[in-house]
Amino acid sequence: MSLFSPDVITLDFDGSSIRFLLVQGEEVKLWESLALPAEQMSQGIVHEPAAVGKGLRELLDRHEVRRGKVVTSVTGLRAISRVLNLPPVKDRLLEGALRYRVRQEITLPLDDLDLSWHVVHRSSEGVAVYVLAVPRDAIDRQVETLAAAGLRPKAMDIKPLALARLVEPPSAIVLNLEEHSLSVLVLQDGMPVVARTIPFGIGRAAAEARLELLLQELTRTIKFFNEGHRELPLDASVPLFATGEQFETKEFVGALARRHPGPVEVPAGTLPHPPDFPTATYSVNLGLAAKKI
Repeated sequence: MSLFSPDVITLDFDGSSIRFLLVQGEEVKLWESLALPAEQMSQGIVHEPAAVGKGLRELLDRHEVRRGKVVTSVTGLRAISRVLNLPPVKDRLLEGALRYRVRQEITLPLDDLDLSWHVVHRSSEGVAVYVLAVPRDAIDRQVETLAAAGLRPKAMDIKPLALARLVEPPSAIVLNLEEHSLSVLVLQDGMPVVARTIPFGIGRAAAEARLELLLQELTRTIKFFNEGHRELPLDASVPLFATGEQFETKEFVGALARRHPGPVEVPAGTLPHPPDFPTATYSVNLGLAAKKI
């Protein structure tokens, strides 16, 4: 283990499983997926923190993982993201102005949400701020789960932000296709300005059915974005980055590439990893590992 690069433990809470990835010496060393009963966890939300924490601790013990910086993902299914344009405001007044604007944009009570934000652009005309609101109960249950496993998170991150770190072009679309959900993320200047996550229960549906569902949502998302950005719409050949377990096969990635006029690729991340590492499946983990903490 490098003295300057402490171990990083990333945990992706997805569907009814937790994907564990260990980064050691700035290299991917271990990975495993912990499958859980639906009554304990579903759609990335923990229902029984004690039981899930016990299973997670057993997984880490099998791999003799004792310490490291813990970074976890929070499901995007119930998260709300916006890019808000505010008038010129001093830094000390930004939080108050932002919370006032969020109350106008989001109908849910702010006390029930964990709110975070990032200044995207600042000029003499105003401030553009990326805002993310996540239900507080989802975060509280995850923290309780980690405590049951003897872990304390160094950072928690929403999946769209984790996936955005894997992409270099300033404008692109990230697709995330899992067994029980799909997500379409529109990125501008490295930030997900549109993030749509849709749960579904297609189970063992054929690859063609999964691909059609994804393409339909991709078309809707591009149309939605372009209607609100007529001055700078997305081009039909915008790069697509394919992530998630369903993109683990070259055949599925190829089927998408044949239906899209622009480039399609599975982002590999920057960390060295063994040749048999399932990059698409652990894309969120790679994005979590890239978070600066």
